[in-house]
Amino acid sequence: MATEAAAPPLVCDVPVARRRWFDESKAGRWAVTTGFFLLLPFALLSWLLPFVSSRTIGNDYVTYGPLAQLDLMWSVWKGTYPLYLPGFAGGGHSVAALTLGQLHHPISWLSSMMPGYATGLAIEWNTFFRLISLGLSHLALYCVCRRLAMGRLTAFLCTFPAVYNLRMLDSFRYSAALEGYTGMLLVVAAGFFVFLDAGSKRRVILLAIATYLTAVSGHPQWAFFGMLGAMLLLAVVPWLARAIDPGLPQLEPGDWSRYARRVGIGLGAGVLLSAPYALPFFFEFFRTNQTRAGNANYDWTLAYSDSWDGEWANLLLPLQSDVHGAVGGSAFLLLCTMLPLALLVKRPPLALLFAYLVGALAAVFALGGITPVHKFISMNVPMFGSFRTPGRILMWVPIAALPVLAWLLRPANRRALGLASAGAFAVYLLALFKLPELAIRPEGYSPHKILGAAMPPSYDWWILHLSGATLGFLLLAVGLGRRRRYGLAAALACALATTWLCLSVGTWPVEKSPSYSFDSMADDRSKSPAVHSVGHEGYGLETRLVAAYKNRGHKLDRPLGVIVHGVSPTSNDDEVLGQLRGGTALRPVFIDGPLEPNVPEAAGDHDTVSLVYNTSNRFQFNAVAAKDGYFVLGLPLLPGFVGRVDGAFARVTRANTLYPAVFLPRGFHVVDFYFISWPFLVGVAIAFATLGALAHWGTRRKRWVTRGMLLAVLPLAILLWLFLYQGPSFNTEYFWKV
Repeated sequence: MATEAAAPPLVCDVPVARRRWFDESKAGRWAVTTGFFLLLPFALLSWLLPFVSSRTIGNDYVTYGPLAQLDLMWSVWKGTYPLYLPGFAGGGHSVAALTLGQLHHPISWLSSMMPGYATGLAIEWNTFFRLISLGLSHLALYCVCRRLAMGRLTAFLCTFPAVYNLRMLDSFRYSAALEGYTGMLLVVAAGFFVFLDAGSKRRVILLAIATYLTAVSGHPQWAFFGMLGAMLLLAVVPWLARAIDPGLPQLEPGDWSRYARRVGIGLGAGVLLSAPYALPFFFEFFRTNQTRAGNANYDWTLAYSDSWDGEWANLLLPLQSDVHGAVGGSAFLLLCTMLPLALLVKRPPLALLFAYLVGALAAVFALGGITPVHKFISMNVPMFGSFRTPGRILMWVPIAALPVLAWLLRPANRRALGLASAGAFAVYLLALFKLPELAIRPEGYSPHKILGAAMPPSYDWWILHLSGATLGFLLLAVGLGRRRRYGLAAALACALATTWLCLSVGTWPVEKSPSYSFDSMADDRSKSPAVHSVGHEGYGLETRLVAAYKNRGHKLDRPLGVIVHGVSPTSNDDEVLGQLRGGTALRPVFIDGPLEPNVPEAAGDHDTVSLVYNTSNRFQFNAVAAKDGYFVLGLPLLPGFVGRVDGAFARVTRANTLYPAVFLPRGFHVVDFYFISWPFLVGVAIAFATLGALAHWGTRRKRWVTRGMLLAVLPLAILLWLFLYQGPSFNTEYFWKV
């Protein structure tokens, strides 16, 4: 692709006399711009301001993500990188099931390093960095628009609704989901830069980083939808860029293939960098779960589906939309839906129509079983059938609307903008004068139903009229010619007010309370090895065998370590589950056959077991067996368990289909159980090799990079082993005697 043409004069730039002080320092301009974008989310979401406000987001935000993160980061700062979670999801699971804890995302590490995190400020710091991430993603999109010859005002106007809307707020409610949303925005922004800077390897590396952040964001559904939506738009970025900025050179043969190759490198590298998260998630959670990941019940996927009323309300009365499918926040969304009217005066580029169809597809899919689209996609496209709440896919709509809005705001397309604004304004008038007849009833989990009497009664009135004013000022801007910036500025001011109103009451609020502290966790772990996030926090995340236990009414709470005698061999799981008694009885015990030969003579009167060392990944016991038997660990078995008796590897078998057990001869022994996550170790190797390949590709000092990576392999492997299995003990107290 040829080099970028010089950008034409920007009609929305402020006069030279007013911006002289900016011209004195490019760094100063950049600092002011960055500061503005970073502070904006704190202003728009001032009601949950960290360290200041007494309220924060309720429902899921203060329950699932923060507790999961605290469990994981407590283990990290205690000295062990966690791979296994004793007590989670009804007994124990791989850390991959605690995906909301975001162990591989920088937000967890940054938050955990902040003062006060360990003593009750975890939610405050997470909220702080999430607000920063909103500002950074907005800044990235704004920079793309500026590179596409848009003025400051129009660049801000068309990127603002892509970041700040009720779909973003609902993503915020699920904590880790917000990183999936902002990650999607960053991937799209990085894809534009890959195209615009065709010779820059740093842009490809930036795309790899954005892809990594999306992949490890922590909420699988948002990560999947975010990556898929971003990739759909990345496929047409060269044409979208020219639609927004016709001054770019014409695409030459081979331009798209070169762009696709560079995008493929960036996306592929980002996915490979996420392998330490992605591989355990797939092998240790996705393939072992049936309630969420392997649910074959189509009706389950329809939970919290959107409705026609909800989608209509998104356009002008967003506070009446169910939060699970809410995406409104300003009149710009209604304006973008009017793109087909532009066909009457000017044909939009095909890439723009493609982006429009991406948003339309998301809107139809969100309706669930109302149309056949959802069922067809869920039953035929991989992964879609593993998710409920179809309205979450509406996260595609704001980013798909961005190029549409940018095209409409170009001065050359003022007739198209005028017609679209007139059509949107007509819808506003219809809503204004026919509102009683339209009879839109608030959805089940709309802000109206959530807040009840606490919802200010005038908010709908203000939002409706601010939306009408936004559209009216856009119509005015069409007729103002070179002074159109005044109309655009007024429209933006109304949109800012509309969005602020929507975000201030658009979800569950709750009074803040201190987060769980590391000291409390240490105290809990001294009494039990189970993580704090037990009970309903793991509902639906258990393995298939744990689910089978629950369905049969068998309880999972066994002693942490016991010695059993008189066991029976078996190879039939259903038979074992049928013969087990409820409660916590230690017998009968069935061992996957064949059994080890044993001597019937006794060497003592009692069996005793004491826990002498434990971390998330390792449990070491001193055990005295009165006679030959089996040592049964009271934690659900995963394929990564390795057993050692007196330092020698011992075959790990299953007790009662679920628990790891090793044969134990009579006498005193040291019994060690390790959880070795081979998908994680393979993922670490893949990520390390990918990092080295990126560094080798992106620098001229290739020999130094290669030597440095080779020299680092052994020290890093030793550090990894120490961090996984040799950290300080959690000092859990456990003793058993029979």
